[in-house]
Amino acid sequence: MKKIILVLAILISFVSCTDDVSFNDPSFQGIKNGENWRANDARVILNPDGSMTVEAYSQFEIVTFEVSSANVGTRTFGLNTANVATYDVTIDGVTDSYETGVDVGSGELKITESPAVTGKLSGTFKFRAVNANGIEAGYTNGVIYSVPVK
Repeated sequence: MKKIILVLAILISFVSCTDDVSFNDPSFQGIKNGENWRANDARVILNPDGSMTVEAYSQFEIVTFEVSSANVGTRTFGLNTANVATYDVTIDGVTDSYETGVDVGSGELKITESPAVTGKLSGTFKFRAVNANGIEAGYTNGVIYSVPVK
């Protein structure tokens, strides 16, 4: 009797295993102020001058990168206005905007797949942006994977 129960338990455990796999393709996510954050939608816009705009949206938030080039490489935030990261959050109709600029905030966008070449953007990011009151908001461990050009 014990052998039958053991065989049934093993059989049930094998039958109950599944191969449910979910893919995050495309994906834009990171850790915002210590909490996991993932965009519901993201897009890349290639501008005629070779610069690029990246937009990622969640229900109440928008993350935007304006960078000087869509080529593979690292773009630094907080040094100039050619590469800017912004974060906007809207709660009860009031928008709070955070941004990087000349000597304001810091961070970087590392592009590993150029949307100018493949039509998709992949890379990593981190940034710290500041609002008009001097309050900071930041993202770390950011990952962008296969976000398409729109």
